[in-house]
Amino acid sequence: MCKRTRCQSVKQAALDALFGTLQDVSADKHLRERTYFADRMAVDHHCSVARSPLLAIDPRQIVPTPLHTMEGVNHRLFRLALEIVMVHRGATDGVAAGRQAGADFALELVGLVHEKVRVRTTSKHGGLFIGRDCHKIGNKSALLCAALDGKALQRHVVAYAEAWRLWNRVRKTLNRAATIHADEVTAFRADTAAMVTLLKGSFGWLSISPRLQILLFHAPDFLELWGSIGLYGEQGLEAWHGRYS
Repeated sequence: MCKRTRCQSVKQAALDALFGTLQDVSADKHLRERTYFADRMAVDHHCSVARSPLLAIDPRQIVPTPLHTMEGVNHRLFRLALEIVMVHRGATDGVAAGRQAGADFALELVGLVHEKVRVRTTSKHGGLFIGRDCHKIGNKSALLCAALDGKALQRHVVAYAEAWRLWNRVRKTLNRAATIHADEVTAFRADTAAMVTLLKGSFGWLSISPRLQILLFHAPDFLELWGSIGLYGEQGLEAWHGRYS
C-alpha cells in the first residue's frame, strides 16, 4: 500500500518535500543524504556494465526482485522466439517478409499459451504473466520450442531450447521461499552465467537487459550472502520510485 496518507503530518510533508517519499529512515547514514551518496559513489565504482547508467545508484542498493526478474526473463524469451523467426525469414525473403512472419508467429504463440499451457496475461505488470503462470509456461516450454521447428535456423532452435532448460532450473531457485542448500546455490551461479552467456553468444542482436544484468551479477551474490532470494519481498524498493521519478 502507498505510504501517502490523506492528511499528512508535518514530518510526512517534510519527508515528501525532501525525498519524494514518506518512508522514514532510522539508520544514521543512508543514501538519501546527498553528501553521503556522492562520497560512496566516488569510492565504490560499479564495473559490471560497459556503459554508464543514466542514474547513479550505489551497487549495494541493487538487489534482485524475484517476481519482476522472473516476469521479465520470461517475457524476453517470448520475444526472442519471435525474433529468431523474423531473422530466419528475413534473411531469405527480405525484411518485410520477416516482420510478417514474426507477426504470424506471435498469433500462433498466443493460441498456444491459451489453449495448451492454459495461461493468460494480466492487466497489471505491463500485460505480462503472473508468477505462477511463468512457472506453468516454463514447465511446458517444450511446446514453445517445438513450435519453432521449420520456422527458424536449427542452431537457433537448439540454443533457444537450451536457454529454456537453464531458465527452468534458475526460476525454481529464484522465486522459492525457502533457505537454499549450498549445492543449489553453487548450481544457481553456474546456471545463470551459462544462460546469459548462451543467449548473448547465440543471438548477437540480444541486449543485456537490466533483469539479465541482475540475474547474472547480483542474484548469485545475494543468494550466497542470505541463503535465499524468494524469502525477501520487493516492496522496500517501492520507496525509491518517488526519488527517481
